[in-house]
Amino acid sequence: MTEQSRVNNFDFLRFLAASLVLFSHSFRVSYRNGGDEPLSILTHGQATFGSLAVAVFFVISGFLITMSYENSTSGMQFVVKRGLRIFPALFIAIILTSFVLGPVVTRLSIPEYLMHPLTYTYLSNISLVHMQWELPGVFEEQPWEKIVNASLWTLYYELLCYIAVLALGILRLLRWQTVLGIFLLCLFVTVVDHDWRGVSLLWRLNDLFAAIKPPSGTAAPYAELGAYFASGSLIYLLRSSVPLNGVFALICICILAIAARVGGFTQAFILFGGYVTVYLAFSKWLSASGFAGYGDFSYGIYIYAFPIQQAVCQFFMPDITWQITFFVSYPVIFVCAYFSWHLIEKPSLSRKRIFQRTSMQNEASAGQGG
Repeated sequence: MTEQSRVNNFDFLRFLAASLVLFSHSFRVSYRNGGDEPLSILTHGQATFGSLAVAVFFVISGFLITMSYENSTSGMQFVVKRGLRIFPALFIAIILTSFVLGPVVTRLSIPEYLMHPLTYTYLSNISLVHMQWELPGVFEEQPWEKIVNASLWTLYYELLCYIAVLALGILRLLRWQTVLGIFLLCLFVTVVDHDWRGVSLLWRLNDLFAAIKPPSGTAAPYAELGAYFASGSLIYLLRSSVPLNGVFALICICILAIAARVGGFTQAFILFGGYVTVYLAFSKWLSASGFAGYGDFSYGIYIYAFPIQQAVCQFFMPDITWQITFFVSYPVIFVCAYFSWHLIEKPSLSRKRIFQRTSMQNEASAGQGG
């Protein structure tokens, strides 16, 4: 992996991962006990398709965000690029959820809903620092009751990873040795989290980053997410030394399959899942590089899926099934993601080029002045 080809499958993998989150949530949204989520059954409760998809998301982010920092002309340009990717679409999604979906599905009258303080404090979710899971009178009788958008909690940890990359870059520590140390620390905390809960110091370390508590029914593997991100970042930083070998990727998949049956799947994915993910991203046999030409719909699917699934569940109760939740909601979610990309995300991302030109002009002026 000496060069990062622009012909890759990252957009397709992210689209698939977002769709798997939607699929997995269809069970939890439809049944109070979560139903028979296939991967949960296969792994004896170790993982769901949703948690697997989140792991893939963080591995890909670790790879691409580290590359983004190295390709940025300054730390400020990196911040602008990342901010334009996350916040414009998130802002619109939160506004639409609060003032379009909320009034339609709330049990309150529209004046009561609009005068309720929770309607407006929900807007604080745009900060990703203070998360509010409820809107007044919304989804109160659902199997996953009162939760408006359970997917948003991971964005806080994604943002923390971006900040970590920025900090390491500014300190000139964005090197494979540093990232390897972070990876091993996160792995160790994850092992302790799963197998040995008596080390209070490590629990405090894990809780240090737990400012955002996930909604009830969602796992909270803070160090685990950091390990996934670090694995992707590490592979990028070692790209000139890491070969993309199909045989080794197959061995990694076999190890993951064994761990899924006998235990230790989370740790196995931390160690081997990152390689498999990056291998698939650059694999020629997958041949999904043309998917990028249609647009990057993964983020839109991710931020719109859960509230739409909850609304579908409410409409069809009490006869709701995961099949209804998934197949009825998916077309609506995809339409939202399509317009989110073409009307909000893509135009927002185009502005980073304006900033880049401005930055280059300022550097040129500074050089001339010197």
